[in-house]
Amino acid sequence: MQVKETLWTLEKELSIAPSLEIIFRLKSNTQTDGIYDALFPLLHEFDAFPFSDEKCITIISHDTDQGGWPGALSMELWLTVMNEMKAASRRKIRKKQTVFKVCREETLTQNYIDGISVSLSQNTFPDQACVISLQISTSRENAWQHLQRIRDNVIASMDECFFWASLGYKFVMNPFARISADQMKASCMRYLGVDLHDVVCIQNGWWWNKLRTVNWQTTLNTVDVTRDGWDATPHIVSYQTGYYPSVCDRNNVHLDNLTAINEYKIMAEKLSSWILNTDEMGWSEKWNAEIYARWARRWDEVK
Repeated sequence: MQVKETLWTLEKELSIAPSLEIIFRLKSNTQTDGIYDALFPLLHEFDAFPFSDEKCITIISHDTDQGGWPGALSMELWLTVMNEMKAASRRKIRKKQTVFKVCREETLTQNYIDGISVSLSQNTFPDQACVISLQISTSRENAWQHLQRIRDNVIASMDECFFWASLGYKFVMNPFARISADQMKASCMRYLGVDLHDVVCIQNGWWWNKLRTVNWQTTLNTVDVTRDGWDATPHIVSYQTGYYPSVCDRNNVHLDNLTAINEYKIMAEKLSSWILNTDEMGWSEKWNAEIYARWARRWDEVK
């Protein structure tokens, strides 16, 4: 059910919302302090943190600790979490993701909008290449302009470690209800233009050299670090499927929706060499690898 121009509720624990994800890739975890020092103030400057919203829960989780704080995010807590992220990220071997997340309750969908998440992938050996993911979802009236502004300024300031950015629709799962993963599985092959949601960021490690999928706007640093080296000058290109984003509902036979589906399919074909193609990933504990593999190749099913 569409509850707003850019907001859907599919089930009690599952929504669709405008979302931005930015992936940074690092040669090793020794660079993480500098990334956080640049990223957190930028996000603060461009109003990405919900400092005044009482319907929030702030969460941090890493190898040695986890905690949650209900209520509005304060500057004191913001600084505490940033320092905690730095300390956790300095560990050369991390068996689980390092995650900072602010979840905001959305009354229109009776679910959570995963307001902002900053996470670092796990490492199984020292000096392993690692990934920092920034994810933002929003139900603002000016959602697309807000997310574009954040994306463009973050990339401009941090282009040396930028790999890809995805702007468009994404599933939003309730992080406190496990049933939402099943609901997303049931919906992901209908709403082809909607990206998957990784609540605890467990899949971060896959994205250091591959895209997950295309979206309405996809921005990509085409430098191949395995060939060109980690210090190569970034070469950033942008792609857009059409003037408006779309959920690409396969059950909608209106011309504008069918046109959007075709545009997304063309984009997926154009960027196919960059998109992860694997038969080994189970997206969540209840998904087998065949389900994710079919979703990753879903545009091939569209005729």
